[in-house]
Amino acid sequence: ANQDIVYCLNAETGKEIWRHTYDCSAASYPGPRATPVIDEKLARIYTLSRDGQAFCLSATTGQVQWQRNLSQEMGAKPPRWGFAASPCLEGDSVIYNANTHGIALDKKTGKTVWASDKGTCGYATPVPFTLGRTRCVAVFGEKSVYAVALRTGKALWSYPWETKYDVNAADPVIAGDRMFISSGYGRGCALLQLTDSG
Repeated sequence: ANQDIVYCLNAETGKEIWRHTYDCSAASYPGPRATPVIDEKLARIYTLSRDGQAFCLSATTGQVQWQRNLSQEMGAKPPRWGFAASPCLEGDSVIYNANTHGIALDKKTGKTVWASDKGTCGYATPVPFTLGRTRCVAVFGEKSVYAVALRTGKALWSYPWETKYDVNAADPVIAGDRMFISSGYGRGCALLQLTDSG
């Protein structure tokens, strides 16, 4: 109950190829909240546990290529029900919805590319998009959605969005120069026009 397991199964037979197990307290209910993400070119798998353990595994063997603890090493505070956003692969980085508006690590080495200020995050997976000439990632934080410059981690702008229990969990949807955000608990939704300044 206090362990997470990453399984690799044969898609045709269901036979287990490998598994990776690590300790993680169950908290309010057992198991991870975030789905694994695969980089087929590198043959690596990226996972994030509810308590902030980030793993990069070999897709062929399940062996750990690198690991970081975002909470212990970087002060990232999990939201009430634990980290739930899947890692986001973009360029040479893997981006996590952690701290106020994200943490980016080098996807090959796990070294820190940038980290936002310490704080509590939201539950939604970061979403890449282009704003003008700048490649960005939308990070739905605890109380705002942020447009973050992918290269530097600088928050270019934010839009306040408070939801009961701070459950900003639905991924932002971006189409052209517009961003749709939504959440439950009676909060509703909004369509934002994206510009360089806000």
